[in-house]
Amino acid sequence: MDEYTRKTKAWLDTRFRYYDEDGIYHAHQSIYGFRSDHAEPRPITRYLCLYQVLKALSRIPCRSVLDVGGAEGYKAYLARELLGVDVLLSDLSEEACMRGRDLFRLDSATADIHSLPFRDGSVDAVLCSETLEHVTDWQKALDEILRVARKAVVITVPYESEALIERLKETKESHTHIHSFTPKSFDFLLARNYRVFCSRLISPLLYFYELLLEPREVEHRNDSRYPRLFKTLYHASIPLLKRVMNERALASVIRLDEIACRFHKGCSGLLFVIRTDFEKGEGGRPRSVSAYQVVATTVPYLYRNKRAPEKT
Repeated sequence: MDEYTRKTKAWLDTRFRYYDEDGIYHAHQSIYGFRSDHAEPRPITRYLCLYQVLKALSRIPCRSVLDVGGAEGYKAYLARELLGVDVLLSDLSEEACMRGRDLFRLDSATADIHSLPFRDGSVDAVLCSETLEHVTDWQKALDEILRVARKAVVITVPYESEALIERLKETKESHTHIHSFTPKSFDFLLARNYRVFCSRLISPLLYFYELLLEPREVEHRNDSRYPRLFKTLYHASIPLLKRVMNERALASVIRLDEIACRFHKGCSGLLFVIRTDFEKGEGGRPRSVSAYQVVATTVPYLYRNKRAPEKT
């Protein structure tokens, strides 16, 4: 394990052992619901990514999924609950793997993505979401997840410019983005007889969606994207928006974003499906998953003492 990976592991362990002032585990994903205060901000983009990942997995006939770099295991949990597959969680952070066991009763293994402790072709599909942009050697990491996958690999990464990545590197912050990707980044695998499919995620229109789904005060001086009159009307509508913009509204926004990304090239995320087999073969039957199912699947709060009573 190189020095950068060791520092990243230490940072992740600190992050995934964090419980807030209420004694509740502060989640990475929106595991408690999209308006919970006990999770990291910008849940809408996370839900968009979650839905597309599960939709991609649902189209792969498989019985087993390994989530590499899976944080506290929410994606793996949703795959198990909504797709009916066997799942395994793997993350560089031991604390993340522990939260996966505490929250979702997931089998988990602490591992460096550059050297995964799994046999060749030991699972049908591997998921690697929002991870490759952080690792030391993304091509070596890619070889590892391809080695483990029998049928397919599903990957999501940010779509960012090289100039932005260089600026992020200069900050020397822990766990920042150190690689940029384009829709062509994995095309070199075509020469190795893989099939590579790419789709876009997170339309530029998302900022407007977020204002409706997560109503908040917008400073007139600091945000010039909308006219002052619009902001005044918007602020007056915040109490109503908080009542009507519920989980079903969020599910509708997820579907709208999917449509927008088909017709507009601007986006801030990419999803790749890399197929390692092309025959129908043996495996589970493909299942459908809806955006509302993804949004509505939550768990009770995880308290510091690991007792998680039902939410009231």
